[in-house]
Parts: sequence; structure tokens; C-alpha cells
Amino acid sequence: MHLRELDFSDTDHILNWLQDAENRCFFAGDDIMPTRREVEQFIFSALYVAGNIYRVLSDDVDDFWGLVALKDIDPTTAAAEFAIALLPAARGRGYAMLATDLLLRFAFNEVGLVRIYMYTSVENDATIRFNERYGFLPQEGPFQQIAIRGKLHDVKWYGMTKAQFLQIRQTTAPVREQ
Repeated sequence: MHLRELDFSDTDHILNWLQDAENRCFFAGDDIMPTRREVEQFIFSALYVAGNIYRVLSDDVDDFWGLVALKDIDPTTAAAEFAIALLPAARGRGYAMLATDLLLRFAFNEVGLVRIYMYTSVENDATIRFNERYGFLPQEGPFQQIAIRGKLHDVKWYGMTKAQFLQIRQTTAPVREQ
């Protein structure tokens, strides 16, 4: 498994992935499915507009297993929001740990970030368990609720510094690309 750049050939994979209600249930906003054109515009923006980095988790035959992202990269604070979304078939196989490890190594070593943060709905038990198992630490965030399909949901914030990441990687077995 490895991370690669997002590509227009991923359009159908993303559309299929978004059709799964389990994938969308915690996404902020409404429940309107994006069109093919909107997904292509998202890919174009991901490739050519500064401020966000999206990578596809892929296997040796280039199968699409999900997306990881560094969003809203702030060059003055060297911080970015982390996001991960995997296909249902990728869950429970260690791929989230692998993809997170690969992206955070890239974020801290190549992009030069010093802090990563993210938030999730307090109802998203799987993401909360993953964040805490990986080593992200609870922290205060700039807002405490998000709207999902017209209803407000409380959120929980997490973060990690480069120093914390390096400490975690020294005390646990390094994740290998598979």
C-alpha cells in the first residue's frame, strides 16, 4: 500500500464511495450527492489550487482504497487539518494507521508542518477510537458544533505536533508500506 496523487481517473471511485450512506453519515453539510462534474472540479482544485494536499491510498495494482488529506494548510503557523476517509472494505485491515502514518511523515518531513489537527462528531465512535489509538490528543477547537443535514452535532477536536509524532513513532513499531 502507498499514497499517490489524486487523479481524474479516480472520479468514478469517489462517486461510488460517496454513494455509500455509511461514508457520508458524518460529513458536514447537506446530503446532496455531488455530480460527476463537481467531483472533477474537486479533483482539479486538489491538484492545482494551493492550500490542500489530497492523496489516494492505493495498492500495487492501483486500486482506490480511500483518501487522506491535509486541508487548509496555514504557512504562517505551519499547521493543517488532517482528514481520512476509507472505503468500507479497507476498514479493520490496518490501512487507516498506515495511511495516517505515511501522510503525517510527509506533512512533517516534506511539507514542513509542525502541527496537525482534526475534528469529528462526538457520535462518530470509530473515528474517536482511531484518533485516540493512533495517539492524537484531545484539544480545544475554534468551534464546538457542525451542521450535518440541518442538525447541529457536537464535535471533538484532536491534534498532534511534529515532536509528538516523532515520539510516537520511536515508541511503536514503524508502519511499513505493504
